[in-house]
Amino acid sequence: MSDHSKTDDFIVQQADASAAQVDLSLLDPSFLSREAWLRPPPVESMARVVDHLAHKVSRHPSDLMSHVQRIALCHEVGESELIYGAVLDLFIALGNSGVSLRTRMLQKVADLLSDEQLDVLQKGLISGVKSNDTLPLSRYSRLSGGVVGDTSLVEYLDTSSQAEFDTIDEARDLIDSGHIELAQKLLEEALLGERMREDISLELLEIYRHTQHQEALFGMRERLGDEPFALADEWEGLINSFAVEKMPGGDADE
Repeated sequence: MSDHSKTDDFIVQQADASAAQVDLSLLDPSFLSREAWLRPPPVESMARVVDHLAHKVSRHPSDLMSHVQRIALCHEVGESELIYGAVLDLFIALGNSGVSLRTRMLQKVADLLSDEQLDVLQKGLISGVKSNDTLPLSRYSRLSGGVVGDTSLVEYLDTSSQAEFDTIDEARDLIDSGHIELAQKLLEEALLGERMREDISLELLEIYRHTQHQEALFGMRERLGDEPFALADEWEGLINSFAVEKMPGGDADE
């Protein structure tokens, strides 16, 4: 059996396994177990998880587990454009390889795709799909080269927004690599420079919540001072919850 066939079988088995039912509704997608939530998703904020997985496959196209998780979650959402973008990225990442996996994933979502989308992907099962192929437009694909339409009319889209790699991307890559403390420090400095960035503020709060690093939270709040900053109320809420846990009779002492 080839390496690709072994990988296909492993991924498909993982995708078809029953997921552990864990309450992770407050957890950032970066901290989710890779195996425990393939089906059904354990978080209500599906859009954030889809975005996180799209980011991961754009940075690491060979991460087949993230591709399958993304497709499964998009299928759960039931939006054809999301599904097409996710499946298209898997096809591009695998090229001519992984026929079994590509076939299984396409069969899973075929009923939710448009005729045009399904036709392109079915043809791609045999010939493979390249990032610079002429394809139906997908604003959710992270790996396609932005060529849309047909061979008689080609339009090049501006994909710079997909290629942009900012603080949040870098922090999530650090978290994925296990460097949570480095990600925390990166986000802290970024928030001091861009105080009204809600995404940075939220990502930082979720690191504090996940690590239970109260000292870092309190210290950063002092550094932020009295000037306005994004999600200030959420910061106060987390600070108060930590304070309650430290009180006699709080959760920390039970």
